[in-house]
Amino acid sequence: MDNYPDSFTMVQIHIGDSYATPWGDERASFYGVTGTPSAWFDGAEDCIGALNDIPAHYAWYHDAYTTRMAVPTDVTIEMSGLPLGGTTYEVTADVCVEPGGTARELRLTMVQVLDRWPPNLTYHRNGFKLKSSPLDITLNPGECQSVVRAFTFDTESMEYVSDIKIVAWAQEPDPWAPAEIHQSAYMTWPFPPPGGDPPARPMPDDAFDIDGTVVTCATSADCLVGISATSETYCIDPASGDAGPGTCYVQKNRYVSIDPNASNDGLITARRVSLRADGGGLTILGWLGAPVETTVGGPEVGPQLLSRVVDAASRHYRDWSLDDGGQAWLDATVHVGDCEISTGRTYVVQSILVDAAIDNESNYSEGLELATTSSYGDVVGGSVGTPPDGIRAFKDISAAVRGFQGAQTEPVTWLDLQGGTATPETPDFSDISFKDIDWAVKGFQGAAYPLDDPCTCAGLTSCP
Repeated sequence: MDNYPDSFTMVQIHIGDSYATPWGDERASFYGVTGTPSAWFDGAEDCIGALNDIPAHYAWYHDAYTTRMAVPTDVTIEMSGLPLGGTTYEVTADVCVEPGGTARELRLTMVQVLDRWPPNLTYHRNGFKLKSSPLDITLNPGECQSVVRAFTFDTESMEYVSDIKIVAWAQEPDPWAPAEIHQSAYMTWPFPPPGGDPPARPMPDDAFDIDGTVVTCATSADCLVGISATSETYCIDPASGDAGPGTCYVQKNRYVSIDPNASNDGLITARRVSLRADGGGLTILGWLGAPVETTVGGPEVGPQLLSRVVDAASRHYRDWSLDDGGQAWLDATVHVGDCEISTGRTYVVQSILVDAAIDNESNYSEGLELATTSSYGDVVGGSVGTPPDGIRAFKDISAAVRGFQGAQTEPVTWLDLQGGTATPETPDFSDISFKDIDWAVKGFQGAAYPLDDPCTCAGLTSCP
């Protein structure tokens, strides 16, 4: 197992001790086992008994392994798992015979094992815990069949959850051994969802996009280099399992801004936007629409990408690292601004592959959480060009005026508070005008956020 983790696994069955099980006794009878250790490789090569010399014993097993590995097979098995609630999981084995292969009758068996169990001896590996009922299937070349079984893991397994494995094998449906196993597979906890692993989550744009300097961080304090300690920046941790630092992010009034993750280059994905409630729950607001190139001035001079929030039917799939012509964007940051994106909220952005079911939560990437500014009308920090600081003051009005004059030193996404007269709830992005100054003044005066909350905007009755 240690030397060949990608091509070898086993199920260790106990007989004649306190860990013996009825199913284990059935398998021992199937293989004609009368004593231990008895090892069967692919149900065809047997190594019965023990050699006192450990290197010789390993060589004996290794010869059986290499003999079986030299035998070609036209059968494939892919495995996946989904939580059903509690400690119960739905496990699927997709069994196929490759095109050009041989029609076969197979018996598909799946079991749960717990590695390093029982825990009292070091050579206890993949100890049998749970069986599922086997299924006899007939497959012609090019055909596949999905075998679905539910497993409810016991307390002991959940105590050592990282050692849980599901093992599946497709064997000749003979009444006793030898009975050749044409393919086997196993998956470890956490189980991959159907359709493969979800895409990597998107990445946030950096806190200092004014001068193009990317700032990495271990804590939010690292994002305050050279700016006010009260500025509304924070450190976003890397995705689970990723090494390296986090990324600084500036909070904005009416936008959340995200970059493509390089891990998703070449993948066609859509992005879902949800609202994080104070209690931690999520409300799905919509999906990113097609990004539109919009020319702006100031520190973000040149084409910028703006996406609106659309319903599920209008969700947009693409390789987000490439433009409509298939070339890399000059700046791939997508600024999401719509009536659903409002002040003082936390949003969660997730990616999903184009062929994945959108009603299956396991198909989504880990969520990227992005917040907007805590105070309506707070658009800059304590000095020109610094991020919002949570304080509404005359400096914010001045920044809005500079934006109106086309002389701003702040990104448009900080200054753009509302849209046109007909649709004030949707920011303009390309047009900083007197209406934005007016809202900055109202924020300075202490006025409450003037629009409906994002859930009402999205057609719901209220936010949770």
